Amino acid sequence: MRQICRRILLVVFVLFGLANRPAHYLAQEQYPWGTVLIAMSNSGRHLAAKYDTGEKDGDEFSSEVWIYNLDDFSSTPRHLADTDQFYSQLSFSPDSHQIAIAEKGRLRVFSTEDHSQILDFPYAWQEDVVHHRLSFSPDSRHLMYYRNVPHYSKVSGADEGRIMIWDIETGLRDHETPYRSQDIADDPRLSPDWRYLLDRSHSDGLRIYEFDRANGLGSRIATFPTAARDTAFSGDDSLFAFVAREDEIHVYRTDTWELAYVQLLSEYTCHGKYAMLTFHHLNPWMACLGNERLSVWDIETGVLLLSDEIDVFFSLISWDSGMLLVDNRRYTGPGGKEIILWDANNAFAKSTFPGWNPRLHPNGELMAAINPDQRVTVWNIRSKEQLAVLPMPQQ
Repeated sequence: MRQICRRILLVVFVLFGLANRPAHYLAQEQYPWGTVLIAMSNSGRHLAAKYDTGEKDGDEFSSEVWIYNLDDFSSTPRHLADTDQFYSQLSFSPDSHQIAIAEKGRLRVFSTEDHSQILDFPYAWQEDVVHHRLSFSPDSRHLMYYRNVPHYSKVSGADEGRIMIWDIETGLRDHETPYRSQDIADDPRLSPDWRYLLDRSHSDGLRIYEFDRANGLGSRIATFPTAARDTAFSGDDSLFAFVAREDEIHVYRTDTWELAYVQLLSEYTCHGKYAMLTFHHLNPWMACLGNERLSVWDIETGVLLLSDEIDVFFSLISWDSGMLLVDNRRYTGPGGKEIILWDANNAFAKSTFPGWNPRLHPNGELMAAINPDQRVTVWNIRSKEQLAVLPMPQQ
């Protein structure tokens, strides 16, 4: 009788465990591959997805990059490259003709038309890379990759960062700039037109340098003695803003680096320990996300255009095609992740979608995102219609 009872209890515990497993485990069983990140070309024709295959190549977890044709949602994706799971990044060139993959020890560039490999840049790599950034120059001629080995790493070369610039047409590395990173607060950031480079460190605050793609780092042109919580350049590089520790937003003109506007924060705006800034791509508007509240101001008048409470644990914020977007990645399982949009072209009308890692189409109507089931879904963000679930190339 005791054995029968034990077996019954064992079956009950097993069934209870299966019923209460997190949703992402169930999704992974149904779809063994998982989507790590996605990127969309500026033309809106191509979408690249990096998939975790669940396999290992030696000590490294492997991933694969596939590319989709968004002109035909039902078209079969094309395999682009095998890569590593943790370090690789994707970036399309501004002219949408190329896509770059940064990974461990190499940086490769492919054609988005025939998917052929154009260039292969090998370079020395060190483990425990924390900060890294990959981007093309505005004319698509040069490619910048930054990587940093943190000071607390035990590997050789810790506290050393490198900004590397490659010439896509010649296939040559233009230069490699050593970068002090002992107390860096964030990875160095190039302004949209590559005219300025921003350095953020814990001890020295913000420093702005001239930057030239052929010669690298130039002279320092501005210093702000504060540990800013976030920074932002406007799309045309005419304005630079940061959130100061004193709960103020400072906006500067980049032609003179004179203070143009100061916004005092309160508990009803983006006051809080963390804050994220972004500019509207056309209008003189600026958005700030902080203290679980999104606020939007007209910089020229100081008028508060929008103040909306939002339950955010960790988020990314961007503003493109008039759509103000918050990628709400709460750590409550995949079901807790949602994408929130405010339409600045329609009185900041608000809508939500399930998923994370959203990418907006340049037509301002379509959005691709990773759904809770780990597949890439395309939405019409105006009608809230799910247009397609892109086929996952799993085996």
